This record gives sequence, structure tokens and C-alpha cells, in this order.
Amino acid sequence: FRSYMTYFSYFGGVIWWLWFLVLYVIIQGATVFSDLWLSYWAEGRPMQIGGWSSDNEAFYPVIYVLTVVVLMLGVMFKELQWLKGVANTQLYIHVDALKGLFGAPLRYFDVTPSGAILTVFTKNLFELDYQLPLYFNFFFATGALLCSAMVVTIIAQPYFIAPFVVLVAAYFFVSKWY
Repeated sequence: FRSYMTYFSYFGGVIWWLWFLVLYVIIQGATVFSDLWLSYWAEGRPMQIGGWSSDNEAFYPVIYVLTVVVLMLGVMFKELQWLKGVANTQLYIHVDALKGLFGAPLRYFDVTPSGAILTVFTKNLFELDYQLPLYFNFFFATGALLCSAMVVTIIAQPYFIAPFVVLVAAYFFVSKWY
């Protein structure tokens, strides 16, 4: 667990993670709103925003396009933020790894074949540079999707809060064993 916390601290600290969370909230909010707006558009519900009403032919498409633009900008900024964090992390990890390797006693290099050192070093850096950021990005995207689905479900059906609390408690109870 400490290794993951060190890995996450290299991303840029608390401010970085808060901004990353805000971007995920914007993206999920725009996604949910665009789906909801599309359903309003399909039903032809009469609506009014400010002085603009749904009687205008451009009312639904303009708001939908604006929502998609917000979604695209959110995704772009989130991905740029993620790439900046991954680049920071990789820089710190590579420097730490090289310091550890260069700080090793000479006896280590005498008894360990250079091919073995190179193989282990490149395999571990591949996992840290490519696979770990990919898995974490997938984890965060899935978590954000799950949270937004839960929020929409609770808003649509407030009675779902009780089973949700029971499911979360059961999850944490079972996770203690595994």
C-alpha cells in the first residue's frame, strides 16, 4: 500500500488530485446531462431557460452541442492532466531507480550478469511506465462511471439509498477477508 501511496504522491500532490477529481465530476456531469437532455429533446418537453424557450428550433440542439463541447474539453483537460502526472511520476521513479542502481555496491555488479540487471530493470520500468498508468486510468474511469450511475439512481429512486448502504457495508465486511 505504501508503494502505491508513494506512486500517487509523485503525480503532483493533493492539488493535482483535487483538480483531477473536479475534471472527472465535470465529465460525468456533462455525460449524464447530455443523456438527460437528449431524452427531453426526444419527448419534446416544453422548457424555458432564461428568455429562451423550446419553441425555438435551435433550443435543444444548441444546448446539446454546448454540453458535448464541455464534455470534450473536460476529457481533453483530464487527459492532459493525467499525462502530466504520469510524466512526473515516471521522472521521479526513473531517477530513484537509477540512484538505487548506481548506489549499489560493486560486488553486486560482479556477481550479477549485466543481462539479468538489464532484463529486470527494463521489465519493471515497462510495467511502471505503461501498464500501471493504463490500469489506474481504467480504474478511475470505471469508478467515476459507477459513482455517477449510483448518484443518478439515487436521485431517480430515493428508496435505493437503503439497499445501497447495505451493499456498501457488505462489501467492506467481505473485503476484510480478501
